[in-house]
Amino acid sequence: MKYEKPYLPEKFKKRREKMDSLFPMKFKEKIKFKFIDVFNKKFVFIPLLCILIILILFLLYLKLSIFKKSEILAIINNRPVKIQDILQEIQYSPEFYKEYIKGDPTVLLNDYINQILLYQVAKKSRNIDKKKINAMVQRYKQELLVKEFIENEIAKKIEVSPEEINNYYYTHLKEFIIPEKVRIYEIVIGSEEKAKNILNRLIAGEKFESIAMKESISPTKEKGGDLGWIDVNKLQPEIKNIVSMLEPGQIFGDVIKTELGYHIIKVAGKGPTRIQTLEEATPSIKNLFVSQRKKKEVENFINQLREKSKIAIFEGNIKKFKQEFE
Repeated sequence: MKYEKPYLPEKFKKRREKMDSLFPMKFKEKIKFKFIDVFNKKFVFIPLLCILIILILFLLYLKLSIFKKSEILAIINNRPVKIQDILQEIQYSPEFYKEYIKGDPTVLLNDYINQILLYQVAKKSRNIDKKKINAMVQRYKQELLVKEFIENEIAKKIEVSPEEINNYYYTHLKEFIIPEKVRIYEIVIGSEEKAKNILNRLIAGEKFESIAMKESISPTKEKGGDLGWIDVNKLQPEIKNIVSMLEPGQIFGDVIKTELGYHIIKVAGKGPTRIQTLEEATPSIKNLFVSQRKKKEVENFINQLREKSKIAIFEGNIKKFKQEFE
């Protein structure tokens, strides 16, 4: 069947011809498909961009979480203990304790955990005078601030000349004599039979430190039996004689009986008597001069403060105050 175009009035034909001349079919189709293409791209791109941003944020969060967890040593009732907490605890610990934990730093971690556990319980207790605690904290804070101020604002400004250090060193050489020292390791056992058995194991080649950690009843077992460096003159005469016969690395071939048990002794090192060099002695000499002068400098500073400040003392109340000490 032959297709026939629908009849259009003349005026509509002219309008259509005019439209076709202005917008050819190819151009109209191009505009149509371009619009659809752009719309589809936007429709797909925006959700993908959102998903990508969410993924990046999640990865960053995951990375930060892993980094933070890598610094955590323990968690005590939801309270994390970080490496920095333990390092700070070491910083404010006494020197003897620092030496003690060198053999096994986990000792400090366990001590810290115990302290936190006690703190958590004490914080909830109703039998503690919190006003008293706050007063003590305030007093400690005041003392700490004063100490830091004196060290940073007064002591650091005190100068000690090289000539003063040299003169003091050469006129006080006796003060810088380092006595003979020996580094001793020990294993302490409760029975003689077991001690002799361990001595045979050592002769057979077992490691002294590992046996000390497993078998010894002395507190030094935590450090493999290490007693540290000891002044020979402070040793008991019997031990001193034994140590003098041994060379570093040697184990005494018999068991020594004391009130604490049966001892097996190993000499790990020896340090002969010597005089500190000027370079070694300089820090201690400088500290001596600074401590002597610091007292005078603080007194002078306080006198200046008292002159500048308004201080009112009530004599009547001082009498009442004195009565508290009678």
